[in-house]
Amino acid sequence: MSTPVVMNRRTFLETATTLGLGATLFGLWGCDAQARQVGQHPWMYITAEKTGTLRSVNEVRVAIREGHARMLWEQILNAAQADLEADPLTPGSVLPGRSPMAVENYNADFVICEAAGRRVLRGALVHLLTEELGYKEMALQQIASLFDPEQWPMWLDKAHLSFGHRAGLRTGMLAHDVGLAYDWLYPSLTEAERQSIVDGLDQAGIQPYLESLAQDPWWVHDLHNWMTTIVGGLAIAGMALGGAHPQAQHLVDYAQPLMAEYLKIYGPEGEYNESVAYANATVRPVSYYGAQRYASGGAMQRVAEAPFPQTGRWLMYFTLPPGRVAAFGDARADMAPWVKHIAAISAASRDRVLQSFYLDHATPNADPIELLWYDASLEPLDPQGHLPLGRAYRGHGGCVSSRTSWDAKSTPCVVYGKASREENHEHNDDGQVCIDGYGERLIVDLGAPSPYPKGFFEEDRWKYYNASVRGHNVLMFGGREMRTLYRERGQPIDPAWKQMQGRFVTSEFDDTRGGFWQIDLTPAYKGVQSVRRTVVHLFPGIIAVLDEAQLERAEPISLRWHTIDRSEPDTAGRFRVVGEQATLAAQVVRLDGDAISFRRGEHRYEPPYNVGRLDEPLAQRHESYIEALLTSDTCRLLSLFAVYGPQETASLWRAEGEAWQIETEAGVASVQVTASALRVENPAVGSWTVELG
Repeated sequence: MSTPVVMNRRTFLETATTLGLGATLFGLWGCDAQARQVGQHPWMYITAEKTGTLRSVNEVRVAIREGHARMLWEQILNAAQADLEADPLTPGSVLPGRSPMAVENYNADFVICEAAGRRVLRGALVHLLTEELGYKEMALQQIASLFDPEQWPMWLDKAHLSFGHRAGLRTGMLAHDVGLAYDWLYPSLTEAERQSIVDGLDQAGIQPYLESLAQDPWWVHDLHNWMTTIVGGLAIAGMALGGAHPQAQHLVDYAQPLMAEYLKIYGPEGEYNESVAYANATVRPVSYYGAQRYASGGAMQRVAEAPFPQTGRWLMYFTLPPGRVAAFGDARADMAPWVKHIAAISAASRDRVLQSFYLDHATPNADPIELLWYDASLEPLDPQGHLPLGRAYRGHGGCVSSRTSWDAKSTPCVVYGKASREENHEHNDDGQVCIDGYGERLIVDLGAPSPYPKGFFEEDRWKYYNASVRGHNVLMFGGREMRTLYRERGQPIDPAWKQMQGRFVTSEFDDTRGGFWQIDLTPAYKGVQSVRRTVVHLFPGIIAVLDEAQLERAEPISLRWHTIDRSEPDTAGRFRVVGEQATLAAQVVRLDGDAISFRRGEHRYEPPYNVGRLDEPLAQRHESYIEALLTSDTCRLLSLFAVYGPQETASLWRAEGEAWQIETEAGVASVQVTASALRVENPAVGSWTVELG
């Protein structure tokens, strides 16, 4: 794992010199900005004439006649036809998914910028493929709106004004899209129209960006999606413009060492350094290196190399039926995975399993770039039987997952969690465990508030239960948060922070029985001598979680299990979670004493921590949880779970001698804990025995 570097202007120049960059980068790629011939446009993700393995306009016209490519094309065409009758989008436009507060504040938020940019690209690509002038005019009208300071005062989210830079995420997004549209529209534009786009892009995007770079902004030092979106987005615009703009080559040159450094953030097995939901940011480097491939005339194919195929498979493990990502860290709990970049990765690496994953989760979104990235010649391969059902990743958040099948829509059980935490968008959730059954969330992660609150990315972060240890299915001691360090934006990560996180002790998975993992959580807590969590998943739906802790002194201990419903525990710690398809029978028992109580609670945002960054009230979701409470200097808590399907009758856990048993369709399952081992068994399935330290 790599620690992000602080790259100031002097460091950049030294790095650029070492890499042999500077003013010759276009030349090294074989695509000197000044040497581009007029007839060569388009050259970004699609070529005017057949060039090596790059896809030409005529090839795309053939591809859209059938299969998934045809479906993508029809989505794009239908949306573009609707665009013809619509007024240009502005920050005041009302759209599905936009908050009323964003509209009222005339804010250039993500939703409106993505929609405006995608409209531009739809018009440009549909015109390129059909040569119908109406789509060209529609794209030009939206571009003109983006350049009009009365309609779009700035390409900047008002939530980001406090950083003091004229460029931000929205600058990178819109510059990227307008740059590509310029390339795709180029053959049919007049010289005046071409110059108008170049001038407008210069004023709205390029100059604000260059002025921001002169301020040494924090986002060129932090290696995350801000850098790839802004720096990478302007670099792609530079590649698209070529010799039409005098600083286009500088945009490309500046990005090269930063984008190369960014790839070092990925873990050794493709782990992303932020929460799973934010792993969609991989689309940015894929876009950049995909553009680089076309700008080089096909000479470079970086997307086929590590970490891209590996991170695609990492995402597979943390995409849950029927199509949502694990809600660790800052995420929407129902968020579908972004997979358009998976189409590009699978095409580049010829990974048939990734192609299957992409096709399983591709959603209607009328995205022109996705159409150009998808390669219909690559036959998908079902991951069942070709990819293990369980895996523990050691890098970054230490995410782990065990599922009963690779069915993309529903499977009897998925048990997933994490040992550690991420570098960005992280929560105090080391050791988190969640359970899904038959495509439903049962034991859940709450994700992030909506919208982001004030101070959520500053020192007030832990005052919001979503980020706090209080909002997760883990132990809490003395009401304290887990150990962490506050880091200013743009500053390097203190190496000591990595010593404050949980780590895997052992793990094992088997496609016929399930799997287990054991985590040492001692470094994550204050005031403890040792904390260890052991998780066992016995197929299909028996889960045992053993929490063992030794504290420095006696104090309150809490263990919460957040449920999708408003389940109530009884005095023995039994509770039942009921979904639309699945039911979960659960019980929490204390193994080292009798003094324990149980209650149901629910979360609420309290003033002043109840408003978003634009002062809008946070949605009060009143998420429910079961809480086990005791006071001691030691604890040994066993949490038992059994998942039942829609046609099954849920039983209750019961004590039988030294074990706990429950009846299931697969037979009677039992869990037994001794001083040295945790054993989970069902004679019809098999067993797991985990040694305890």
